[in-house]
Amino acid sequence: MNKYIWRLTFILIISILCIPIGLGNPYFHSKNTNALDGAWLEIRDGVRIMYLNGSYYDMGYQLGYFLKDDYLKSRRAWLYFIDKKLGITYDDLLHIWKELKDFIPEEYKEEMRGRADAVGLSFEEVAIMDVLDPAIRCVGMACWGPATSDGKLYHARSADFPLNVRDPVTADYASNDQLLIVRTPEKGFASVVIGLSIEVGAEGGLNENGICIGYTSVDTKNITIYGIPLGIRQRMVLDRANNIKDALNIISNNRTSGATNIISDGKERIAYVVEQTANYSYEGTWNGSIENNYPSWVIDHVVRRDNIFLDPVSAGLSDDVYEKSNFFRWVLSFFGLEKNYTYFWVIKHFKIFSDAIEKNYGRLNLNNTMNMLRAVYQGKTNLFYRFVQILGGPYSNVWYQWVICPETGNALVSFARNSISAYYNPVHYFNLYDLINGLPTIKSFHLQWKSPV
Repeated sequence: MNKYIWRLTFILIISILCIPIGLGNPYFHSKNTNALDGAWLEIRDGVRIMYLNGSYYDMGYQLGYFLKDDYLKSRRAWLYFIDKKLGITYDDLLHIWKELKDFIPEEYKEEMRGRADAVGLSFEEVAIMDVLDPAIRCVGMACWGPATSDGKLYHARSADFPLNVRDPVTADYASNDQLLIVRTPEKGFASVVIGLSIEVGAEGGLNENGICIGYTSVDTKNITIYGIPLGIRQRMVLDRANNIKDALNIISNNRTSGATNIISDGKERIAYVVEQTANYSYEGTWNGSIENNYPSWVIDHVVRRDNIFLDPVSAGLSDDVYEKSNFFRWVLSFFGLEKNYTYFWVIKHFKIFSDAIEKNYGRLNLNNTMNMLRAVYQGKTNLFYRFVQILGGPYSNVWYQWVICPETGNALVSFARNSISAYYNPVHYFNLYDLINGLPTIKSFHLQWKSPV
C-alpha cells in the first residue's frame, strides 16, 4: 500500500467509481427515454461549448456521444503520459479506483455509466480517467471592494502544467480537448465548467447561484485515498452549493490530498481560501489568521494562493521547509542533486504575482485582471521570470487562464493550443449565465477583452 500512497504525492485524486462490468443499463435502453434530449454542441468564437441536461446518466451519455473521438484521443494521451512520465500504470489506477469506489456519491457513478455507454468502453476503462489529475502548478486569486475599479468581485485562475501530453496514435495535443461544459442537472444547480472532456470532476467554474471555485495543488505526503477526491468535491460544490457556507462545508469534508481552494460568492461579494490535506484544514478570507505568514502578506480584500501552504507545519511540512528552499537547492534539483522538493520558484512566483496585484490595486476588473495575469506569465513584470520562461521552466506552460465575475457572469478565458500556452493565445468573452440559460452571448464594446498593447 505504501507504494501507492507514495505515488499519490504526484497527483490530486479527482474521482472514482465502481460499477459491475457487463451489465445492461435499463435506463438508457428504455424505449421511453431519449438520453440526448436537451443536449447540443456548438463552437462559438472558436471555443467548443457542450450543453448537458437531464439526469446524471443522461449528461454522461450526452458528453460521450458528442465528443467520443476527442474523449478517446484525450484518454490515450493521458494514460500514456501518466505511465511514461509519472510511472503510474493501468494496474495502479485500478487499485486506487477499487479503494475509492465506496466514497463517491451515486449520481457521479451514474454519470460515468452514461459516458461509458456512449463511448463504447467498459465502466472500468472510463472510471480510471477520473481517478487522478496531475498535480498542476497553478495560481488563483479573488479580489473585491477597494481592490477593484467597481467594487465587484473578480475571480481568476491560471492552470499551469506541461503541454507535452499527446496522443501516441495521432500525436494530437491533449490541451486541444479543452472546452466549456454547461450542465443543467435534473437534480442540482446549473453550472459552467472550464475543463476537459475526460473529467466528471471539476477543475473550476461557476454555478447559477454565483458560487465560483478553483484550486491549486500543493506537494505533501499527508494524503489518503479514503475520502471524496477533490475534483468530485468541487463538482459537488457547483451542483449543490446555494451559498458560500454550503461550498466551504462541502470542500472541507472527506479530504484526500494537498490543495488550496479559492471559493467566491458573487451575491455576498466575499471570497475564502481553503488549505487542506487529509488531516489539515484551514479556511479564511483576506484578513485571516495566516495571511501574514511567510511568504505572504495581507492585501486588503484580496485572497490569493500559489502551490504553497501558509501554515506548512499544520499541513505536515517542516517548519523550515521554505527557508531551505533557496536558489542553490532549486538549481541542484534540475540535475537530480537535490532530492527534497524545493519551493524556491513557487515562492518567487507567488511574490511576483502578489506584486502585480498591488501594482494594479484599485483598478482590477474583468479586463485589467486578465491583462495582469497575462503580463505576469509573459514575463513582462519581472526579468527573472522572463528568463525562466525562455528556458521553459516552471509556470511557463499554461493550459488555460480565466477571469470570472460571479455577480454578473461575465468571463474571459484563453486556452492553450498545441504547444502554445494560453497566455499567448486569443482571449474569449462569454457571459456564463447566458450560457446557462442557453442564450447567445452579445459582446458589448465595454465587455470585450481589450489588450493593453
